[in-house]
Amino acid sequence: MVDLDKFNIYHYTKVESALSILKNRAIWLTDIRSMNDPRELVFGQETFAPLIFQWIEMNFPRPARAIISAYVIRRLEYDATQNGFFSASFCPDPENSHLWAEYSENNTGISIGFHPAIIDNFGRLDRVFYVNSLEQNFREKMLRFIDIRFTPHKAIMEYQPRIITMGLMELYLLTKEKRWENEREDRVIWAQTKPGFRDLPPDSRQKDGQPRYWPIHRRGESKNIEYIIRGYPDRYYAYPSVREVVLGSQCSIEEKDVAKLLIDFGYPPIPVRRIII
Repeated sequence: MVDLDKFNIYHYTKVESALSILKNRAIWLTDIRSMNDPRELVFGQETFAPLIFQWIEMNFPRPARAIISAYVIRRLEYDATQNGFFSASFCPDPENSHLWAEYSENNTGISIGFHPAIIDNFGRLDRVFYVNSLEQNFREKMLRFIDIRFTPHKAIMEYQPRIITMGLMELYLLTKEKRWENEREDRVIWAQTKPGFRDLPPDSRQKDGQPRYWPIHRRGESKNIEYIIRGYPDRYYAYPSVREVVLGSQCSIEEKDVAKLLIDFGYPPIPVRRIII
């Protein structure tokens, strides 16, 4: 079992965004279709859809195949056109040179080290996996993966095909092309249905008390990018939410100045250091 008190997860961003996160104790989850990878969601669906249908063909008699396949077709279309998916990205490595260059403006930004438990406040943290569809035996490997993922539900899939909904979404929301593997991404996903959600009452709640629909904001110069804002507390049970702040090697702010800002923001003393890459 992983000891969550032994490691952090890091969110890389530019200075202004990092200070806004720390001051407001809030993370922006961005529309997944507006990420730097233009094939988010599309790649996962294109990769797994034919494999899922093949797995259904191999594992069910004709009547059941028709029922389950029809549900999968509707689900894929719904998620592609109707569902809003919002994501925040993290990495367990504070010295990832690719992330410092790509997301922290060539080492001029900041990486915030959070305790992993705080992510429960945003959603579930999952590891992104990277695949090469041209790899030898790729199809066989992915069919085995799907089989492991869905076999526990086989007995009732014909009668309750919705039981595989989360499994389907995880397949195509957590799959990226191999060329992105240097990011070593851990990701939080929030799914929010698009039609009419802004018109629902603000007190609409899920069974666990969390809001069912979060307010959608827009920003962007060339195009609108939708995002939602999720707050975090100073502590999660016994754990401090923010456990380290790392400055890029070219960051213009001094460590002591960031440490003072954190105190001004109401945090307890938090280690601040500068990375050398």
